[in-house]
Amino acid sequence: MQEPDTIRASDQKATIVRHMQDEAHVARQALQARIAEQIEEIEDSCRHQRETQLKAGRVQFPAMQRTLIHSVVAPAKREADAIVARQMGAAVERILLRCSERIDTYSVTDDFLPVLEELILGSVACAQELNKDNGDQNELGCLRVSPRDVEQCRKIVVKHDLKLTVQEDSAVSGGVELILPGNKHRIRNTLATRMHRIESNLRAAAAASIQKAFEEDLIS
Repeated sequence: MQEPDTIRASDQKATIVRHMQDEAHVARQALQARIAEQIEEIEDSCRHQRETQLKAGRVQFPAMQRTLIHSVVAPAKREADAIVARQMGAAVERILLRCSERIDTYSVTDDFLPVLEELILGSVACAQELNKDNGDQNELGCLRVSPRDVEQCRKIVVKHDLKLTVQEDSAVSGGVELILPGNKHRIRNTLATRMHRIESNLRAAAAASIQKAFEEDLIS
């Protein structure tokens, strides 16, 4: 049978152990609660950061998309525009070449004869304008024409009673060259010279069209 002092010491020891266990349990619960709170705070912070980044991404995405498209598409479009410009220039050259070939073919047909008459009369009108200060506006000089057109030109001169000497010149084709008295002026009125004027206008129009297209693209 244990002595009373031994029983009291054993009870005290058991009481101390239970007290320590209780404190440890309370401390463990408190620690678990703090850990749970910290985890919740971290989760809240992560959710907030994710929402903030998603919101910023939604705001920034259109600008980033435009930047990406501009960096990739713009150089390609400029290259395509340059190719188009070169092709347009080549197309204009092909058109002009075809027109020149058609003129050469047309000028040796019978359909050209009425046109030849108009070219002669146009040259005469220009010569009369230049001769306003001279005493005799009717003295028009020498009309140089292609060997093929000599006879037809002489008929036209007689028909309109023009004071012109018709002279054969193999260097003239598809029209006439009127040389005023004293060799003061030369009026070359041929399909080729008229085509040259149209050619200049056509090239200028094509260049203006291409430039306008580039400017509209830059503005947009």
